[in-house]
Amino acid sequence: MHVDPHPVGPATFPESPTRLFYRRATAELWPLTAAQVGTGYAFDDDPDGAYSDDDREVRKRLEDLPWPERAAELRLSGVTHVVSDEPLPEPFRELQVLNPAEGVRLYGLAGASPSVRFATHLLRRPNLEGVLSVHRDPAFDPVTDAVFAGPTSEEGQRTPVAPQVLRETASQLVARVDAPAPGLLVWSRTFFSPWKATVDDVPAEPIRAHGHLVGLPVPAGRHGVLVYWSVIPVLGAVILTAVGLLGAAHLRR
Repeated sequence: MHVDPHPVGPATFPESPTRLFYRRATAELWPLTAAQVGTGYAFDDDPDGAYSDDDREVRKRLEDLPWPERAAELRLSGVTHVVSDEPLPEPFRELQVLNPAEGVRLYGLAGASPSVRFATHLLRRPNLEGVLSVHRDPAFDPVTDAVFAGPTSEEGQRTPVAPQVLRETASQLVARVDAPAPGLLVWSRTFFSPWKATVDDVPAEPIRAHGHLVGLPVPAGRHGVLVYWSVIPVLGAVILTAVGLLGAAHLRR
């Protein structure tokens, strides 16, 4: 990994294509554009539009916890590195000093969950506090367990299933699942309503997993799965823009 030292002094904001890309994007497309330009981080105080309200709610609760207790949420989100101006204890491992004057350091975090996994042991909790408490339970296994909102319940056995990822991009996931029992496919992407899905070409409804990630219920057996970012919001914006322009032209005449 190559890391450039953080410059001393106030922040600078060059007019780069990436920054212009964010500025011109509609709010609903921010998470997609963030992924397209390589943004991959979780629970940052300055998210640059790559967050949802669910992400922010999780972050607010993490801020009140000691750093070692935050590791479970970070790993579930696929976080492998943390930049902080606070000295971090285990399990965080210091890798490099980025700004000696301000004490900013880069830390590594081992044990991040794969971006795509399949859980057969499903738990429901009535609120976000209950979801996060499951993550910090020593019995919780991020490989086979998933927790989401609903009346408190527990179902299924822990059965390791490795989904086959055929294609994974910023806006699409194509995978194949062969599972002996029904379960939940979890994708480490921020949950937003424009995410749509199919299972064996039949429309399926993604749900919010682990408080803020994309989850998709999949029945037992061998299935082809597609999760994709819907173009409907974009088409809707184009249509509304066209209607507005036509209306303005009519009024001008």
